[in-house]
Amino acid sequence: MLERVTEGYSGSDLKCMVTDAGLIAVRELSSASHWTPQSGKWAPCHPGKAGAIPLPIEQLTPSQITIRGVTVGDLLTALSRTPPSVSLSEVQTHEAWNKPAKLSEM
Repeated sequence: MLERVTEGYSGSDLKCMVTDAGLIAVRELSSASHWTPQSGKWAPCHPGKAGAIPLPIEQLTPSQITIRGVTVGDLLTALSRTPPSVSLSEVQTHEAWNKPAKLSEM
């Protein structure tokens, strides 16, 4: 799916997009006001979630916090904020350059 929507993206563009997607989950920590226990650690959650406990992040140590993984939604959000840096004409030029030259027979 991502290969279709990332046409024109360079490796550097994709790296920026993936980094941004990873930071979305990290940024949630700064605004978290409620937490749920998960495997002996605390995970940020929505205040309306069943079992959510109001707790300021300042009362937790980094080793007590778990962070969720990157989701497809995170990738799509990051994609919407990361424009491609390679134009269609640049792609076509690169593809033409990569085609093997045909030598005429003598």
